Amino acid sequence: MKKILLLLFLCPLLSVAQKTLPRFENDTLYTSSGYKIYKGETLHFGHGTGKDGKFRFTRVISATGSYGLTNANIVVEKVKDYAVSSLGNQYIKIVGSIVYKDGSKGRMVMHMAFERATVSVLGWPSELIIPAEFKIAPKTSTADQLTELYKLYQDSVLTKNEFDSVKAKILSQK
Repeated sequence: MKKILLLLFLCPLLSVAQKTLPRFENDTLYTSSGYKIYKGETLHFGHGTGKDGKFRFTRVISATGSYGLTNANIVVEKVKDYAVSSLGNQYIKIVGSIVYKDGSKGRMVMHMAFERATVSVLGWPSELIIPAEFKIAPKTSTADQLTELYKLYQDSVLTKNEFDSVKAKILSQK
């Protein structure tokens, strides 16, 4: 009985001792989903979620060669400069190497809003492709999703057919 009481007494202390996510520690970024970005990790990019397929959450600062993030694989060489904006967005700077479609190699420095880059929006895959067990579903209402979808349609990011398809998908999940 004493062991049980002692265990119950220590449980609150153990929960306080757990480290919060996201965090940057020992040159490794731990996202809120548990996904890690570290030296040697290969980052797989999909397509940009912005207008004309541009990346909204990853910005290339400098690169050698003709760069493009669409369907690119970047091997991380360094993770640095973790910061949180006044709006609460978390950013990280990543230095890495990339192999281009023609086989040539280059170096790239990018600035990423990593939490946003890993979230799928309105049925569209995330910009940074991560394993399914680390994906976080966005917490938005149906009305918010439809509003965001309509904005994408108005900005000509989506065609009428794409808009109707995703709209039907959102409404069927109700």
